[in-house]
Amino acid sequence: MSILDLFREGNEKLTGKHLLAIGTVLIYFLIAGIPSGFDERYGILSILISGPLALGISSFFLNLVRGNEVRVEQIFDGFKNYVPSLIMTILITLAVGFGLVLLIIPGIIIAIGFSMSYFILADNPKMDAVSAMKASWEMMKGYKADYFVFSLLSILLCILGLIVLLVGFFYVLPIIYAASALFYEKIRLKS
Repeated sequence: MSILDLFREGNEKLTGKHLLAIGTVLIYFLIAGIPSGFDERYGILSILISGPLALGISSFFLNLVRGNEVRVEQIFDGFKNYVPSLIMTILITLAVGFGLVLLIIPGIIIAIGFSMSYFILADNPKMDAVSAMKASWEMMKGYKADYFVFSLLSILLCILGLIVLLVGFFYVLPIIYAASALFYEKIRLKS
């Protein structure tokens, strides 16, 4: 699997839907970032809504790369599976945070190992949080290095997008999300 091909294919999947995807990502970031952006005391509110929103955005981009209908309101679909998405967000945050305290590299490995959890939960809404995380960990065996390279290229694209007066940032984010959904699709089919 070529990482560059994932970005190229992700961009192709966005054809005719790029503005919709940009709007969806923008709404996602505005809602997820508003609570703590106004006042740090609202950080708990951010935690309470970030999990379901992450699940919803994963569902949106899975539908997009699969050629299904996509709508902005799909980012709220994660609230239908609120408790597992919240538990998963808290557990992943704690695990990655603990790993980062242990010399950074374990935190990166943990984050990569759990990176497919929201896609798995989007595909399996009856699954509990821990099972989705375990499935992600198993699925990522043999693919962590690929996803690390994918993440580095994503960061580079974001930096390039920011250089273009912030407008480019919102152009590349949907490509990164679509490529991430494609990464999940490719390894899901191999598992």
